[in-house]
Amino acid sequence: GNDQHWVQTAKLYSGDPSTYEFFGFSVAIEGNTAFAGAIQDGTGSGTGALSRTGAVYVMQKDNLGEWNQKQKICTLRQNYAFYFYI
Repeated sequence: GNDQHWVQTAKLYSGDPSTYEFFGFSVAIEGNTAFAGAIQDGTGSGTGALSRTGAVYVMQKDNLGEWNQKQKICTLRQNYAFYFYI
């Protein structure tokens, strides 16, 4: 048999964590770049539910194998149903 299995080597966090942002709700990885969706990140300019428009965090692994946040993609639109994710 083939004993291939996944081994955790890192745990990624957003640079500005908040309660109920759901960081990592969706994830895409291409080479040394990871995109992590946070569907209820508080990036909007509204208050309460209207401020939870979501975001996508762009993380990159450096030559030492460390993951660093390179960018945060979000909208300023006040629309609770937008749920910006990947």
